[in-house]
Formats: sequence, structure tokens, C-alpha cells
Amino acid sequence: MKTLQITSRDNARFKQALKLQKSKGRREQGRFLIEGAKLIKAALAANVKLAELYLEENVAAEYVESFSHVVQSIYILPQNLIKELSQTTTPQGVIAVLEIPPEADRAPYLQQERGTYLLLDGLQDPGNLGTIIRTAAAMEATAIFLGHGSVDWLNEKVIRAAAGALWQLPIFYSRIDNLLYELRMQKITILSSDVAEGKVLSSYKFPAKIALIFGNEGQGVSDNLHYETDEVLHLPLGKNIESLNVSIAAAMFLYERNRQNIVG
Repeated sequence: MKTLQITSRDNARFKQALKLQKSKGRREQGRFLIEGAKLIKAALAANVKLAELYLEENVAAEYVESFSHVVQSIYILPQNLIKELSQTTTPQGVIAVLEIPPEADRAPYLQQERGTYLLLDGLQDPGNLGTIIRTAAAMEATAIFLGHGSVDWLNEKVIRAAAGALWQLPIFYSRIDNLLYELRMQKITILSSDVAEGKVLSSYKFPAKIALIFGNEGQGVSDNLHYETDEVLHLPLGKNIESLNVSIAAAMFLYERNRQNIVG
């Protein structure tokens, strides 16, 4: 393990790390950023490979010993550079560069006897996605599929909102319309959410294998996907409320699904 000092933002290694703040940089390098010792340790526990560690010089001594056995390169930075690399308002002083894990084979997940799959159609807010991931893990969902236009799940805000749950279930990229045929081949019932139409959620008896589609924050589930679903479900709302935040709606659907699994 080597410890190096970086004092200028013109440093080539630092510039490469900065590029990981954007989805394009993450795709090109096959790496992503994560901040905070707790989140880093959760990723390591899930066997995500730690490539580099960036430490603010005033707290470096606290973390060098903790991570020296799992990383080859540790970079010590002054406070101003850590602030630039951090994407939080109050940096914790420890930022890791991790290798993006290879996407798992989704076939074994789709072939299970029971399953709960989330299909996210153009979800754009990273806070919403992170919250849905955390809720899905808590409600023992099987997998999440991110459709075209959805936010990158390795966005730093997604990682923070997921709060360590990111590694507890597989996340796949897939065009949702192309995925539906594959789901039907596995006898998975496809359900979509709506603010007004369809069966009331509490009256619906979930089958063993379901896929729940949730749509874009502003537009909801696209019409073409609604037409392809087996059933549309909705939550009754007060007369002056038009809709719920998508992460709240997803949580309520997942809770009802999980409740039925327990009592059914």
C-alpha cells in the first residue's frame, strides 16, 4: 500500500477522480465514487473492489489504518480538494473509488418460484431511486430493473439515499418494453400503478411472481406500458391530492405485497 500527497487540482489522478462525478466518467472508467466510512465498508462487505482512497489530511490518520489492508493507493488531500471531490455539503473526509461490479446473470432471479420485481420507467430523481432501493431491500424484493431514461444507480445521491442497501439486491438496466416478453415467459404477472384507474391496491390478491412498474416523476407510467400490463392498481387518495411521490407509492405497494406474503 502506498500513501501519496495531492496538493493541486491539476494532478492527473485527481482529475480522473473528478470525472467520476458524472455518469459518462463512470461508464468510461468502470468506477464510481462513494463517500463516508460506513457506506464504503458496506460496499466492501458485499465484495465490491476498492481501487483508491482519498482522505482529507486532517482526518487521514483515523482512516489509513482502517483501510490500508484493502487498498493499494491512498491519496491525502487538503480540505479544499476534498470539498471539490465530495458531493455533499459537509464532507466526511473519506472518499473511495470503487470498481463497478459486473452485472449479474438475471435468469436465476427470474426463474425463482416466488419473486417481486420492480420496473422503473424513466425514474429521474436520484433521491427517489435511492429510497426505492432501500425500501425494496427492506421488503425483500427480488430485483430492480432500470428502464431507459432512469437515473444512474451509481449516482452519489442514489448511494446516500439507499443507505447501504445498494448491495442487498441486484439492479439491472433494461428497456422495459423489451423486458416484458421475457417476464411473461417466466409466468410473471405484470402490474402498473396509476393515480386513479384500476383495482384498489388493498383489494388485489398478489400472485406468486409479480413485476411492479413505476413511472417517471412527472408523467407516471407511459401509456404503451400501461397497455401491456396484466393489471393496473391504484391507491385511493384524498380529493385534493392528485398523486403521491413515486418512492412513497412504491413503498406502499411493496408493503402490501410483503404483508400478503406474511399472512397469506
